Amino acid sequence: MILRQMPTAAREQSGRPTSIGGAWPPLFEPHNRRVKGIYTRSVISGNEELTYVLQRARGAMAETGATRGTVRVFVSPRVDVGTEGIANLMRREAAIPTHHVFPESTLVYFGYNLPGRSSAKRTLQQETRFVAQTHGSTSRKKADKRLSDKGLEIESLRNPSQADIARIQKIYQEAFPTYIFGFTAESLRRLLGDGNLVIVGRSPAPEREIVSILVAEPLRLNLEGTQVTFYELSPYATDSEWRGKGLMTAIQMEAIRQLRGKESAIIYAEARAPWTPATIASIRAGMICAGTLEQHCVLNGVRDIRATGNYEDLNVMFAP
Repeated sequence: MILRQMPTAAREQSGRPTSIGGAWPPLFEPHNRRVKGIYTRSVISGNEELTYVLQRARGAMAETGATRGTVRVFVSPRVDVGTEGIANLMRREAAIPTHHVFPESTLVYFGYNLPGRSSAKRTLQQETRFVAQTHGSTSRKKADKRLSDKGLEIESLRNPSQADIARIQKIYQEAFPTYIFGFTAESLRRLLGDGNLVIVGRSPAPEREIVSILVAEPLRLNLEGTQVTFYELSPYATDSEWRGKGLMTAIQMEAIRQLRGKESAIIYAEARAPWTPATIASIRAGMICAGTLEQHCVLNGVRDIRATGNYEDLNVMFAP
């Protein structure tokens, strides 16, 4: 088995900090104790090939001591992802329709957690029930009016100043006491550059401070001769003083607007399931929940659904 190991610290030093991850073969992330990958050799059209991919991820878990494995694969309708053999290897956690990239294809998230890494049944039930009960996107016009009534504005951020970086660092550190990489000045300079789309919200004049931020991180892959780009709307956060005012809904709308016209783009977010405002903002921005990733990564912050530990469940939200 070919296995690449790249600790989080090494990733930050040698490249850009990232939450989107790599492609294939799967990467072991010591900080998250997780094996993660996107299968890029083909759109899977049979259960035998899918079994091979999932077995490889499980093998990587065994070799590295990972407590979670997660793999994304494009599958055709001919694949039966619900068979007992598949389910025994990894469970289907989420699915995003990708007909606009490959006809009749679906991007399926598979996951497997060792017994000691699982969410409480009550937590999962509350998270699932909340998503089922939350409906209704808003219009861009209403979202913009909600901001303008409060004197708030959103904009694309290019060439951030030192003051901008310091302000963003404060917002992230407040929102995420624990995250998959550290919010240092250097890691933020890389995160806010390297071709990433950055949308910020600003407080009313005259201060016009950055009070909210979203980074759309791209991962470009070639699959069967087609260029596919994943855009993960992450990380995003709002200063605690300015939460509940519609900033993240409007910011996600703007990010989706700018990215939607790009060819073969898959636009999604992985919203913190125990912090329901994250999912509410995505749904109001027009995104759809594709499923939930259990104890997916190291992540901690304010929660309004009871959950314990530093691993969190994430709701996969996609822009149709």
